Amino acid sequence: FEHNDIICAMMKNFRSATWVALLSALAVTSGLTTPTGRRAIFKSWGTVVLSTVAFESAAGAAITPETVPYQSEVDNFSLSIPSSWTVVTKNKEGQSGQLFSAIDLKSGTVVNVVRERPCEMKLYVEEPKKCDLFIPSTGLLSDETIQRDVSKLVVRYDERDNAVLDGVTRIESFTRKKGSSTGIEIEAVTTIPTGGTYRDGMGLDQPYTLDRIVKGHAVVQANGSLVSIWLSAPADEWNQPVSGIRLRQVYESIKLDA
Repeated sequence: FEHNDIICAMMKNFRSATWVALLSALAVTSGLTTPTGRRAIFKSWGTVVLSTVAFESAAGAAITPETVPYQSEVDNFSLSIPSSWTVVTKNKEGQSGQLFSAIDLKSGTVVNVVRERPCEMKLYVEEPKKCDLFIPSTGLLSDETIQRDVSKLVVRYDERDNAVLDGVTRIESFTRKKGSSTGIEIEAVTTIPTGGTYRDGMGLDQPYTLDRIVKGHAVVQANGSLVSIWLSAPADEWNQPVSGIRLRQVYESIKLDA
């Protein structure tokens, strides 16, 4: 069989939410953001997906794995992740785009570190491919523009990490980091369609969906660039006692300086 045939057959026997969580995580770490991304995920990651079947039966394991620290003095961030997670991207210090990424193949949890390229308005308009964000006259993440800047960061997050599976992220809240005038923390929820519909109490057809809870740090650094760290996982993972504690430990380990 082709990978696609095997995967489609297996998906009939496993919970849809489990597979969508995994595929969404693979989309994030592989950078598949084109309209053909869904097919590319199955083709490029078929072997990886097949290798994760064994994890399904062990989803309830309560063993807390040891953690591994990662730090970049160039990009001024550090974090610790369980040793069972797979590091996909690293050693991209000082570059634009994705600096670090890791995935938990069992739960579909993903952590990403990204550097955005801010530009003055003139360059942003004339050469948009060189810029990810434009710098307002008051500066990024200033009191005057923080709502707009956070909204743009979340749009960028969707364009980069959720486009393949048609995920849409809505902001739940954001706050300034204590003691920082250019740092923020963001909480959001990404809703991803899982396929199929159901009829609600009003008699209307609604799509089946999966929610991923997203927690992010972002800071404007001394060199003018903006670095953000995003931790996302299915809502069920945050709500379970063991995995929820582990996720909060990962989030609390994140350090991101200006």
